[in-house]
Amino acid sequence: MLDLKTLSIIVSVEMLCFAFIVLYLNSRHKYAGIDYIGVGIFSSCFAGALMTFQGIIPSIFSRVLFAVLTVASMSFINYGFRKFLGLEAGARIHFFTAAVTFAWIYYFSEIKSDYTMRVLFISAVYILLFIDSFRILFFNYLPEIKNVCRFAGALFLFLAAVYASRAIMVAYYPDMRANFIMENQAGHMRHYYLSLITIGSTFASLFITFVCIIFMMTFRLEAELTSKSEKLIALNNDRERFFSIISHDLISPFSAIPGLAKMMLENFDNMTAERIKESIKSIFMSSERIYTLLCDLLTWSKASMKKVAFEPSQCDLCEIFKRALNLNADAIKRKSITVSNLLPPQFFVYCDANMASVIARNLLSNAVKFTPEGGIITITGEIKESGALFCVKDSGKGMPPGDVSRLFKAGERVSGLGTRGEKGSGIGLLIVKEFVDRHGGEISVESALGLGAAFSVLLPAKK
Repeated sequence: MLDLKTLSIIVSVEMLCFAFIVLYLNSRHKYAGIDYIGVGIFSSCFAGALMTFQGIIPSIFSRVLFAVLTVASMSFINYGFRKFLGLEAGARIHFFTAAVTFAWIYYFSEIKSDYTMRVLFISAVYILLFIDSFRILFFNYLPEIKNVCRFAGALFLFLAAVYASRAIMVAYYPDMRANFIMENQAGHMRHYYLSLITIGSTFASLFITFVCIIFMMTFRLEAELTSKSEKLIALNNDRERFFSIISHDLISPFSAIPGLAKMMLENFDNMTAERIKESIKSIFMSSERIYTLLCDLLTWSKASMKKVAFEPSQCDLCEIFKRALNLNADAIKRKSITVSNLLPPQFFVYCDANMASVIARNLLSNAVKFTPEGGIITITGEIKESGALFCVKDSGKGMPPGDVSRLFKAGERVSGLGTRGEKGSGIGLLIVKEFVDRHGGEISVESALGLGAAFSVLLPAKK
């Protein structure tokens, strides 16, 4: 006849291996709820070891602690499945159940020895937990492994039926008094076979739980890899389109320089001083545009690869915008633009000073570019619970909704001519987006044709 003590030890060792595998795999990927399931399986195998030593170690361990651990193990598993599948998961009910289990089993074991009351209570708790596991896996399965999840759920339902049968037999057959799996003498054979079924179905349910978790983690990892692969392909496509756009932006000023230089060499002796000055001015403007474009491109490249130092501190955003206004003073004066800097004095924000300066400078120069003669630019800001929110709003020509949605995509060309024919590459806003993301912040745009544009930036509060 099969020795149930030996079987229990073997099952406990195997479940220990399951627990370590689950916990190790989740240490590499960190999926919600998996750690709880691993701890639940581990608790179950430890409880099985305590039960095996009934009659050898004090009953406070082999009965009371065993009962609490088995209840806690299923609670952990249920809670883990709920967290992983994104279901509502309440921990309080599980703590309450474990506490009531301890009090009940301790009373009917250490104070008033009543085997029947212990079995009936534990069976009732198990039945509720197993039915809950059935509901979770059978009706809220992971679609990719629907059959595996449903089979596991059905097994938990079968286990609930086994424990219900055991409770009924113990309640109606008092002569079946036994130390659960420890006795298999004559007169206890029905209890022996029921115990054998209980151990087997418990192991099967935990094994299928282990299989479910492995499949769930595999499919979740596969879905994440697929998503990342698609994002990487989209990013590469965006970058290819972006560099195609940039190459066209560079060709135009580059082609002007050798053409002008050749014309000056061939006609230098016949050119007036004024004509030479105009040609040199054109070469200078083309060179300056190329230099600015390359600097912006280099800054954006470094920012996107996180190679720009990020050193946040408390900075006065009002002073940062004042410096940005001084840099754009000439363009603002030429267009007779009215700028209202409504940022409160000493508007301290936790941010990187250099990145904040680039953000302010680009948002302001972009507003100046698209604001017409005599237009208005307003800078506002406020401190919120979530962080510092500031906004640069202009009275320019605005943008259609389609352009707004493509504004911060590298592969999309949104930049157009300013109100005085100013040219731009659109890299400035890409740099702004990278720097805002580096802060963990958000940038949004509100605009409509003929109604100007408002760029809002939220930099999170210091954690």
